[in-house]
Amino acid sequence: MACRNIFQVRILVVLSVAFVIWPNVAAFSQRCAVEAVFLPPLIEARLLNLLENAAYAIDVAVHILADEHLIDALIQAHQRGVAVRVILGEAITKAHEKLQAHGIPVLVLEGTPERMQHRFAVIDDFIVVTGSFVWSEHVHNNFENVVVIKCSEIAEKFVKEFERIWTAYAYKAYDFTLPATLTVNVPLTRTGTAEVTLTPPKDKILPAGDITFSIKE
Repeated sequence: MACRNIFQVRILVVLSVAFVIWPNVAAFSQRCAVEAVFLPPLIEARLLNLLENAAYAIDVAVHILADEHLIDALIQAHQRGVAVRVILGEAITKAHEKLQAHGIPVLVLEGTPERMQHRFAVIDDFIVVTGSFVWSEHVHNNFENVVVIKCSEIAEKFVKEFERIWTAYAYKAYDFTLPATLTVNVPLTRTGTAEVTLTPPKDKILPAGDITFSIKE
């Protein structure tokens, strides 16, 4: 009898938990959709489709960018009025120069204390693409994956992470040397700018990545 009672209690606990959790799971499934994509050629094709259909915003944070098709898709998106921003971990390719030449702001985080290990993109504050896939044509023989998440709640978290990094290192989007104190407007977010004062040590010209700076909102 005691065993039966314990079993019944366990069943009631499981049913109670399910009763609480299931509505949340069901609601999530109604709001959000998740898609898994494997094999680099299929991943590249899916990414191109998403970039080509972006309506107003694309944020990309990856270690390297060396896929000409994806680079061209970002440029084309920018040219049709989409706000494109890119954060790279290294400038081992000329991708950043090509993007910047077309007016796309790019942060290259070489020489920073933190290493860029993210591999994600956020499109229109709704679609998140993340996974093992390196945005390079040189990985097409690898086993790779991405997950495409269509969910504003998840996208919001990725946008906040992107903004956190972008705000901290926005000054590195500009390649210049400073003979004296210089104040420039830096796009800290897609919707606004901040006044950034860059001040190198006296009698010394330093690259932008080595100068001190302060931000006036």
